[in-house]
Amino acid sequence: MHRISKILAPPVFEGDEQKTRAAWFLNTVLWTMIIGALLAIPLVVFAPRGTMPSRLVTAVSVGLLALALIRLMHSGYKNVDSAVAVLGIWAATNQAIHFGGGGVRSIGFPCNVIVVLVAGILLGRRAALGFAGLCIATGLAFMFARQYGVIPDLPIKDTDQQALIVYSIHLIVAAVLLNLTLRNAEHALSHAHQEIEERVRMQERLRANEIFLRAIINNIPFDLWVCNAEDRYIIQNAISYELAGDLNGKTVEDLDIPSDVFAKYKDKHMRALR
Repeated sequence: MHRISKILAPPVFEGDEQKTRAAWFLNTVLWTMIIGALLAIPLVVFAPRGTMPSRLVTAVSVGLLALALIRLMHSGYKNVDSAVAVLGIWAATNQAIHFGGGGVRSIGFPCNVIVVLVAGILLGRRAALGFAGLCIATGLAFMFARQYGVIPDLPIKDTDQQALIVYSIHLIVAAVLLNLTLRNAEHALSHAHQEIEERVRMQERLRANEIFLRAIINNIPFDLWVCNAEDRYIIQNAISYELAGDLNGKTVEDLDIPSDVFAKYKDKHMRALR
């Protein structure tokens, strides 16, 4: 049991939480691909005459591709792995349609929805839009190819039971992918909530420190003020306020003082800023 768990477990990249989480998503998608290929075995066994070879090749291709990508993922090539996984699902799906016939009327064509979902989860929003366009373009190509006889009609139509199996596989995979998306959203919301709480705590600590510092400054028993690099007053204590009034925001030039006092103040300010 421990050996099975180890085989099924995604890789962990120490010190890189984002890469580890992405690997977890990819690992789930790849094992879902393998399970989907196994669930498609009845379709291969009971396939209408003429469609068995294409369905067998598709199921085996998807399974072997997923196993190879799992191996590649454990080597650390997560981004390449994700792109190859999406392209592999798209190629295997439409390869079966091409050789099996039927074009957009094939019961396998809706699997392109899975391609778009996987692209969105593994590669992001732009990739999902890109693969959606690719799948639509593929559908148009099938439509014209079927009209001009490049690909045949279905030799024998699938039975209701076979169609139900295919659509059930689509629904199961879609449910798994939706669950992954929701878990990712919940994790992002939880992380954002933690960041907001930490930011609120930091603001409270800064406010408490500001109050403490202000209390110290106001209780210093002599005139105290602070200027910034622009020679503008930004802090003064209670005694300074009583002696000179409100200086905040003013410069020495704004003060109504004798010229000799102004020269001394200006000299002190310039020496302090050096």
